[in-house]
Amino acid sequence: MKKILLYFGDYQEKKPILETILSDMQIAYRILTDIDLQQPIGYLLGIQDKAQQEVSQTMHMHIDLMFLDGFSDEEIQELNARMKAQGVSMPRKAMRTKHNKTWRLIDLLEEIEKEHAYFQTLEEIQKLLMASSELQMDIYTPDSWKAYESAFIQAYEVLQNQSEPDVAKAALTTLTQAKAALQKR
Repeated sequence: MKKILLYFGDYQEKKPILETILSDMQIAYRILTDIDLQQPIGYLLGIQDKAQQEVSQTMHMHIDLMFLDGFSDEEIQELNARMKAQGVSMPRKAMRTKHNKTWRLIDLLEEIEKEHAYFQTLEEIQKLLMASSELQMDIYTPDSWKAYESAFIQAYEVLQNQSEPDVAKAALTTLTQAKAALQKR
């Protein structure tokens, strides 16, 4: 059975729009709240008999999440098209896997946020590398250009190797600083 779990975090204004879209598409959904953060995904989907975990403290995540279970690529594309037409997006999405169905919702959100930040870092590196084609080596001092070139190579290697998040973040920082430190002759 197809089902969607929705957690809105700090984006509660999306709730009525998504409820209308999902109702129109006749898709079963469940709105999750902060109290659900410590619950296993399988339990929240209703596919796991595992007892509900005790909620020891109230937690809150700022991000939103759409968790899809049992959807084809075409159905996801249709849902995305309807959301776009209504001017709403859920940038963080996940699908049920044999692994994540036992995860707590908060653990999944934290992992997705780490991945989201990582890919944003890679995207920023890509933008800086592309913008580098507009720079002209001969108008900068040799020392500042050498530092920039070294940072450029390091950042390029990070993209090619899909390095660890900390390495990517460091490469982005180094490249940004080296670009800012370029001195004209």
